[in-house]
Amino acid sequence: VDYTAVIDTSRGLEAYYAYDMGKAQTAIDAAMAELGAVKNDAGVWSFNDAPINVKFLIRNDGDGTRLSMGEYISQQMEALGFQVERKLGKSSELSPDWIGSDPLAGTWNVYTGGWGSSGLNRDERTIFQEMYLPNSAQGIPLFTENVPDPLFQEVGDKLANGVFDTLEERKDLIVE
Repeated sequence: VDYTAVIDTSRGLEAYYAYDMGKAQTAIDAAMAELGAVKNDAGVWSFNDAPINVKFLIRNDGDGTRLSMGEYISQQMEALGFQVERKLGKSSELSPDWIGSDPLAGTWNVYTGGWGSSGLNRDERTIFQEMYLPNSAQGIPLFTENVPDPLFQEVGDKLANGVFDTLEERKDLIVE
């Protein structure tokens, strides 16, 4: 419901972040070089002479879409120059990794998790804090270890705590 209230902003973000392999390659090449990584003649990134290996947790349960999505994203990452180590499993098998591990330990890097709702929520103002801010009520290390932009923290907290006087102010915070 909130998505439709800010549709112009949503669509603008969707267009900006739309799939563009060339744009991704340019951004990744610049960032990796800045970090000191080197791409060899075969197009594979390495750091301190070791190939960069992305550890990808891929769910193989549910309706099957996460499995094909995980494989597709893995192939795209390999095309960008990363090695990808795929770990397939059901939610119950992978949750100890993404929920129970220290995200800073680097035991995994990407996960095909899912978040669903059984219906339309009229008020999702807490979702920014729940999913992206260190004061997430979920208490999952993945969320609590986030280091957000200070403005995003402020806006997420205002939304979650209802610090607005009108629906227009609330909408402006969501847009921000």
